[in-house]
Amino acid sequence: MEDSITQSHQSEATLSKSELRWRRISARVPGVIYQFLRYPDGTLAFPFISPSCRRIFEVEAIEIEADASVLMSMIHPQDEEDFNRSVTHSIETLQPWSWEGRFILPSGQIKWIQAASAPERQADGEILWDGLLIDITARKQAEDELWQTRKELEHSVEERTGELSPVNEPLRFTQFSMDYAPEAILWMDGEAHFFYVNEAACQMLGYSRKELLSMSVYDVDPNLPAQSWPEYRKKLKPLGSVTLESTNRAKDGRIFPVEISINHLEFKGQEYNCIFVRDISERYKAKEALQQSEQKFRSMVENANDIIYQLTPDGIFSYVSPNWVELLGHEISEVEGKVFTLFVHPDDVPVCLGTLRRAIEKAQNQSGVEYRVRHKTGTWRWYISNLSLLRDASGRVVSVIGIARDISDRKQAEDALRESEERFRNLVESTNDFIWEVDRNAIYTYVSPQIKDTLGYEVAEVLGKTPFDFMPSEEACCVSELMSNRVALRQSITNLENSNFHKDGHIVVLEMSGVPFFDQAGNFQGYRGIDRDITKRKQTEEAVRQSKVQLQRQANQLEQTLRKLQNTQAQLIQTEKMSSLGQLVAGMAHEINNPINFIYGNINHAHNYISDLFYLINLYQKNLPHSTLEIAAKIDEVDLDFVIEDFPKLLDSMKLGAERIRKIVQSLSTFSRVDEAAVKEVDIHQGIDSTLILLEGRLKPPLNSQTIQVIKDYSNLPLVKCYPGELNQVFMNLLNNAIDALEKQNRHQNFAEISANPGMIKIRTEISSKSASKPWIVIRIVDNGSGMTEEVSSRAFDPFFTTKPVGEGTGLGLAISYQIVVELHKGRLYCISSPGQGTEFVIELPNF
Repeated sequence: MEDSITQSHQSEATLSKSELRWRRISARVPGVIYQFLRYPDGTLAFPFISPSCRRIFEVEAIEIEADASVLMSMIHPQDEEDFNRSVTHSIETLQPWSWEGRFILPSGQIKWIQAASAPERQADGEILWDGLLIDITARKQAEDELWQTRKELEHSVEERTGELSPVNEPLRFTQFSMDYAPEAILWMDGEAHFFYVNEAACQMLGYSRKELLSMSVYDVDPNLPAQSWPEYRKKLKPLGSVTLESTNRAKDGRIFPVEISINHLEFKGQEYNCIFVRDISERYKAKEALQQSEQKFRSMVENANDIIYQLTPDGIFSYVSPNWVELLGHEISEVEGKVFTLFVHPDDVPVCLGTLRRAIEKAQNQSGVEYRVRHKTGTWRWYISNLSLLRDASGRVVSVIGIARDISDRKQAEDALRESEERFRNLVESTNDFIWEVDRNAIYTYVSPQIKDTLGYEVAEVLGKTPFDFMPSEEACCVSELMSNRVALRQSITNLENSNFHKDGHIVVLEMSGVPFFDQAGNFQGYRGIDRDITKRKQTEEAVRQSKVQLQRQANQLEQTLRKLQNTQAQLIQTEKMSSLGQLVAGMAHEINNPINFIYGNINHAHNYISDLFYLINLYQKNLPHSTLEIAAKIDEVDLDFVIEDFPKLLDSMKLGAERIRKIVQSLSTFSRVDEAAVKEVDIHQGIDSTLILLEGRLKPPLNSQTIQVIKDYSNLPLVKCYPGELNQVFMNLLNNAIDALEKQNRHQNFAEISANPGMIKIRTEISSKSASKPWIVIRIVDNGSGMTEEVSSRAFDPFFTTKPVGEGTGLGLAISYQIVVELHKGRLYCISSPGQGTEFVIELPNF
């Protein structure tokens, strides 16, 4: 009985000693202590997990306690089956659970984790595990040796505490936690001899456990000789614990820095020291790198041409670089600790304070603030600063770092440039023309005040815009294209006329001249030039050309009349009123022909008269060179030299227009054949040519459209018996159809496609060889348009059938042509066409 009590007391003492160790170590253990719970429905949860999980698993304890899957989802897929099997086995057997496997952390790092716990079934059927998770990545290679050691330790503990099974599990758990902690743990007695070391200590120092247990602290710490231990022991005892940095010597002789935490304990009259040792070699390397970086930065600061400074949020200098003394004359002690506004020009203080306030309030770096700083001699120097912010761990701004550069020389150069610009501005403002400058994008960067007199705009209204913004859209496109070619070649612009809108809406004609300019490196920067108002001169020119415009208008009216005649011919043929139409056209031709002949006949006389007048003016100028001021002003106003040069050209243009009208009148007469309504022998080619003259306006449109080429391949035909007026109507309808097809095709093509395949109409005449006794005349009209489908070509001659939009065709043109050729002339009219291959109309007429 007495032996049992003694043994019980010994077990209790051992347990108390282990519990004391566990309480001291658990707060420092680098592993994760946890409680794992399985509910009866299979749901899993972590009621508790120690905060050290953040260091090992990169997640906070509260996240895992809120959702067990946060940790469970990190298990490596290859180890997940083994994990589930081990947990299931622990549930079924309620045996202590231990498992080793890999975890994939949020950062992607893979760690080996050793887990151990003891399950306990609760009253409500839940199973609770109390356990520990330890990072064993660094020592995985020594797994077999560690596993055997753990087995031996467990067996030893079980033998000594077998009779105390209720307390056996905490002892095992405590021992297990110490053995497999990632940090080195060593226990030594009062004489500094080791009586316990864990695996991490063995790995760090390179000794086996047996070797270390035969050593003392003097053997591993070269800074602690044996004779100094008693004195050190006296100092440690009242402190209880101390943390310090020292060095350790490994088995291979390597000496490395360590951080040591020593805890002095007394238990049942005995002294114990628990030592935690951490290798801080990497920390020392980082510290050394930081010192080198600081030295490099200090060297850069001391040798920089710019001033580097640091301000508190209140604007007080907490640091200025040494070159302040050289650049501004003040000693460092005169600056540091002083508010910066003491050194800034009073006029610039608001700007500087505003910049500092914006930097702090908006938490944004600032750059480009310019201000004046007082030199110790009393002079002012211009500086430009950039500011960046320094924040603490919470993000609060604790100081402002600035770099200041002396720009006094630049400011002096700017002042000199400003004076030069003022002189230039005075010269510019004294001229009547307005001077301008545009950048490489044709945007006005400068215009002289005369812009208001010329176009009515203030300077501010013009800057930032382009010259084209003040032109009508069509004018802007044209001028832009002309200028683009010159700009691409960096050529000057000379006397380029362009129309512009005055601010009040009327048109102002300007004559532009300009030259390119470049920077010092030879890079093109834009153009500078001058614009002159030539509106009055252009108005004079326009007045001189009015006669020409009137003649052109008459010609246009004639062409419009012809088009109206063409639109009504279908009805006139159907109602057999071609004779009335012929009389109408002949009457119009007669009425037009008389005044045109009058105009045409008098142009030569006008030419002679004006030559005499110009000769007379020349005589006056030679014999009376000194004319009155009024006459000289009038000569300049009307630009007499230009009138003398241009007026003969104007008369020539009028003569050309009159000849054009006479040809149109002649073609009208030929086309109508008023006096040839009956069958007559006529020249087919003459009828075709007359029709082409009437269609010349469509074949040769304005410059912005593509001209249609007409190719005539005439054979040597005899005179043909036919109804000339009606046959001319057929030619008109077929040629109009060909032109319509080509114009429609052009609308769906770009300029390059049109240029590669321009519109073309080919007219070919021949004598058919089908019948030698009865010759037939064949006229072929072919275009290279888009062609027709078989469905459309089969209905081409049906009355009122058309593919044109409503209002653009009646569908009678080809039907009437068919009647004229087939019914009236007993001939044939047919078409040959396919999509993409153009269209050919064939007229076959008997000539007997």
